[in-house]
Amino acid sequence: MKKIFSLCLIVISLIIYRPAISSAFVSGCGASPATAISIFLKSLVTLYNVFPITLGGVPIVPGPSGLEDIPIGGSPICICFKGPVPVPGLKFGFWAPIAMIETVHSPFCSPSLGMQIPIDILGLGAGSERKTKGGKQNHRASIQAHYIKYPVFALLDILTDIVCLQNSTGLDIGYLTEIDPLWQNDALSLIINPEAILFGNPVTQIACAADSIAAAAGFSLDPLFWCNGSWGSAYPLTGHVRNVDYTQANAAIADRLLFKMHRELLLWGTMGNVGLCGAFPMPIMRKSQYNIFPVYPVGFPLRQPLGRTGLMWDSLQNLPIPLHNSNFVWAVYDKIDCCAF
Repeated sequence: MKKIFSLCLIVISLIIYRPAISSAFVSGCGASPATAISIFLKSLVTLYNVFPITLGGVPIVPGPSGLEDIPIGGSPICICFKGPVPVPGLKFGFWAPIAMIETVHSPFCSPSLGMQIPIDILGLGAGSERKTKGGKQNHRASIQAHYIKYPVFALLDILTDIVCLQNSTGLDIGYLTEIDPLWQNDALSLIINPEAILFGNPVTQIACAADSIAAAAGFSLDPLFWCNGSWGSAYPLTGHVRNVDYTQANAAIADRLLFKMHRELLLWGTMGNVGLCGAFPMPIMRKSQYNIFPVYPVGFPLRQPLGRTGLMWDSLQNLPIPLHNSNFVWAVYDKIDCCAF
């Protein structure tokens, strides 16, 4: 109840702080307390995306049709050390809502927080342009992204005693690309991902066709880490992306931000047998660890594997809504496998 009361105070303060809200609309952001409340409510009514829940590798709570899972395999029993003492347990797995990723055309716009973040001191911007080549329209988008820690269970103060969620904290801004010079420049981004040079050729990109097919049928292929399924290439780890569909371009940016945060060790691995006793460094992100789905401006009810073609989920997602259709918010679900004692 304390967490819910705190959220109410935040919403009330945003309503009172009208200048920030007004400037948000002037800049084309469209964020307001109403958007923050709407996103929070959508995060609640879509909590069924945590399913299926497995214990000992066996589903004990199945999920709705369309929610894929990756079985952990091996023995149902696990052993972790508490100090020098080995403690046996059962493998426990589920999908946890951990964050919202905002991909925005308007710098520092935060629909999840319901405001324009008032720190635009560098004038770093974002934008997009549409080009037609061979009669086919193409988007070359330059998009900023924000990682907002949004652990729904912690916000509701429920289930936080489960060993897998004990490190969950409250609402927080985890990353703003506007203040990251590597996000703005493809050449500078090579500092943290020099391997991108190896994958910018037709041979490696042809292999991404298999990744696209796999994402449509289930999960994209983790060994093809340079591929982004039907969303294009995972590189460069910047806000510059080309896609024939603007919604999928924004989804690709959300994917890239997750990859970038793993490369910078801001996000760690949580799935598989290696993650049973705690999170571990994962500088090359396993795409199958995450699912995302849009909650703003138009929601979609089921989490989707990274790279899945928009033909299966993005219908009506890019409606011509004034001040809204250039900014997106994506719910992020993380696959967690742990040893439950």
